[in-house]
Amino acid sequence: MANKKNWLGILAIVLVFGMMVAGCDNGDNNKNNDYSEKSSITIINLPTTSSFSVVVYNYDGEITSLGTWNNALTKPIAASDGYFTGQKAALYSIDLQSNLTSNKPFTQSGTFLVAIVNYSKETPEFLFTTRVDFVNGYAASSYNAFRPITDIGGAKIGISNIPQDASFVITVYDYEKPMYLFSDWTDAAAHIIASSIGTVSNYYGGDYINLLAFGETDGMTRNGKYLVTVSILTSTDKTGTYYLSDVNFNISDYIAYGFIDFDDMINILELPLMREVKSLELSTTKITYSPPFESLDLSTFSLIAHFNDNTEEDWSNKIINSELLIDGFDIEYYGGKALTVTYDLILTSIVSNECYVQYDSPLKTKIDQAFLLSDDVTIIIDEDMEFEGYGIEGNKSLTLKGDEIERTITFVGSGGNMFDIGYGSKLTLGNNICLDGNNIAETVVYGWMNELVLAGGKITGGHRGVHYENGTFIMESGEIYNNTANGVFCEGSRNNDGDPSFIMKGGKIHGNGSLDVDQGGGVYIFAGRDVDSSFIMEGCIFRSDLNMKCATLEQKCENT
Repeated sequence: MANKKNWLGILAIVLVFGMMVAGCDNGDNNKNNDYSEKSSITIINLPTTSSFSVVVYNYDGEITSLGTWNNALTKPIAASDGYFTGQKAALYSIDLQSNLTSNKPFTQSGTFLVAIVNYSKETPEFLFTTRVDFVNGYAASSYNAFRPITDIGGAKIGISNIPQDASFVITVYDYEKPMYLFSDWTDAAAHIIASSIGTVSNYYGGDYINLLAFGETDGMTRNGKYLVTVSILTSTDKTGTYYLSDVNFNISDYIAYGFIDFDDMINILELPLMREVKSLELSTTKITYSPPFESLDLSTFSLIAHFNDNTEEDWSNKIINSELLIDGFDIEYYGGKALTVTYDLILTSIVSNECYVQYDSPLKTKIDQAFLLSDDVTIIIDEDMEFEGYGIEGNKSLTLKGDEIERTITFVGSGGNMFDIGYGSKLTLGNNICLDGNNIAETVVYGWMNELVLAGGKITGGHRGVHYENGTFIMESGEIYNNTANGVFCEGSRNNDGDPSFIMKGGKIHGNGSLDVDQGGGVYIFAGRDVDSSFIMEGCIFRSDLNMKCATLEQKCENT
């Protein structure tokens, strides 16, 4: 039996490693012990020809981290005297006050942690098992229930597409933030929690690589995301340190398992050294616009700088007209035209961004200003508004449509027509727009030798909804309703200016009255001398409140 003086050194090692690592007797301890007088623990399935020492701790919880392990180490209550062979070890109580084992057998009952050291290997192996039940100092367990302490807070990781001839080291960091700058890497390096055990060589994928908890940390004791680096020490293809953020690890049987694809990893040296501007955002701003375009006041814009470290700053105070260069002004639609702006600053590259310029002016002014820039203009109406009327002249095209909901333009003129479409011009009414003559307009839309397209819009509240001479009206969809005389008046005059036609592909014409029963309420087609006026229907539904009904695909009026 080992001398009692050896226990001072033995207990110190117990407190550090959690078990006995002591010198041994020159005999077989099993043979010299009288187990009838001493408490003992029986451990079955021990490897043959093995030598062990045992320590019991007053700890009945699970070991989930190095923190819980270190807590258990402060509570030793029994130990074997030196090492033993066979399956049974006598246990003696530990006197914590004198740091010595007593001569008294261990006789406590309860649930305790048991740790053993296997000395039969070249390097002693430290193992433990939790919640062993003792009765009056006696207990039994199985060697198969013991786990290496290296499992505590440890992890395993698989990796694919690593160069097959590479020798490398894997390291894990408790660092969840993205890596934008090289300074982020230096910050992350202080949070190492696990690494491969030495250098990994001859790895062909498929197997998990053991990771050992680092230092005094709790290791990887939770499901979560970690930063992983692979440092390739030798390889014919590449060397260096590569990183991957947000690598998922999941706990299974106390071990955190993760997986990475080397092809997804980024070389640490690719991280920028400096904080630089990545992009510039010029805000969408509503301003008053007056031609020529060069008079645009840029002082109302706000400018946000986005940096490569995922931060941003308000640079509105840096906007000076001479520094903002207008590269183009392509008309997309009036009320929100695309504007490309470049901002040139030291330490930044030239960045192009789109913004939108809106116009705070009445509809008539908007149309006038738009036609100064283009003969083909689309205006998005974003609010209900009143309108005094407008005339389109000179081979120009105007499209009106609402934004996301229906918008109504209400006529507030003193009479006459709400829209006059001149020779060669065109008006298109798109979705979500309603022209309301407000029971004031003689005609909501009047045209002469022109083109009118109704593609989702509505026309209402006039004496006539649509009146056009010697032109073309195409109704693709939409509605014409509640006009007091005609919904549509197609008139072919006698001066041989062309044949008017009304092509109805879809939509509804309803609820229109007629002050003259001979002119019809829904659609009235009039053909003058030498004029062939036509009304063509293509699968639409037509309903008139008075004397005109039509269900044919095509109807042409006789000359009168």
